[in-house]
Amino acid sequence: MNMPRFFMLLCVSVVLIITLNLIQDPSSPWTPVGTGVDYQEFVLAGPVHAYVARMDRTNPNVILESTLAQGKLGGGYETVSDMAERYDQAINFWNSPLAARNNVVIAINGSFVEPDTGAPQSGQIQSGWYVKRFNDYGGGSGFAWKMDRSAFIGECVYHRPEKQLVTVLATGETIPITGINIPRKDNQLIVYTPQYDSDTNTDTSGVEILVEMAKPSQVIPLPRSTEGVVREIRDGLGSTPIPFDSIVLSAAASTREDLLSIVHIGDRIGISQEITSMERDCNTPSVNSWTKTYTSISGSFFFLKNGEIQSYTDDKGATDRHPRTAIA
Repeated sequence: MNMPRFFMLLCVSVVLIITLNLIQDPSSPWTPVGTGVDYQEFVLAGPVHAYVARMDRTNPNVILESTLAQGKLGGGYETVSDMAERYDQAINFWNSPLAARNNVVIAINGSFVEPDTGAPQSGQIQSGWYVKRFNDYGGGSGFAWKMDRSAFIGECVYHRPEKQLVTVLATGETIPITGINIPRKDNQLIVYTPQYDSDTNTDTSGVEILVEMAKPSQVIPLPRSTEGVVREIRDGLGSTPIPFDSIVLSAAASTREDLLSIVHIGDRIGISQEITSMERDCNTPSVNSWTKTYTSISGSFFFLKNGEIQSYTDDKGATDRHPRTAIA
């Protein structure tokens, strides 16, 4: 299935955790712009200008991060430079919660927006938070940077409903998660993360439970989970504010009753999420694991895979003349 391609929304940033002195080798065409990060401009026939940044993945002082226009889902449009400025000095969750601030040294174009919602095309993971699910059986997912500093480009994915759960840890009682950061409907349980907006933008017909998290609600499959503590239960109250270290569980109709019957203030709960990874045919299992992915944005197509140029001549999103951004 061909994915729609619209205007840029996201960018991928190269973030320094610690800034050190830089020394340039006068014989090298690469210019150091941060610890373990270099830059070079290439001019090719056409003319084509290629602006290339490279990062030493083994350097513990540099990471990758994704951003959101205007700092929230559905924020719409913002220049890459403004997004980089917005997230510079912002708190990140690399390795230890609230331990470091961003020092953005490189930012590149990323994914696209859906024009009707202003939200990212397909999915996104930011600073460990799974903020928007990738499309099931879409044929492609996105680039992933993991907590162990490994990276991969995912293809087809699927979210098995029985693997997306909220668990009350003391009792083992569970309730399935219907979606993440989407408008709530009856008989659904939606998880809202800080990236959604300043509040949940919901009406008063349901219940909303504020959970203070020990760390971001990552892709962590059963039987493990990311854990938090229930701080507030707001029954019949909508538009719950979302603190930067918390999630909101929002349910309506029969799911509201189910949630109220098992969750109480002070309970410790677990959030378990799993992404089933497949090859592009959406049938063959893939070796790629999304567990503990730190940041990810969606991509449009492969043009090079295992050293071989991929066929994309029938894809106007690839063949029409536009500025292009690639990551490898």
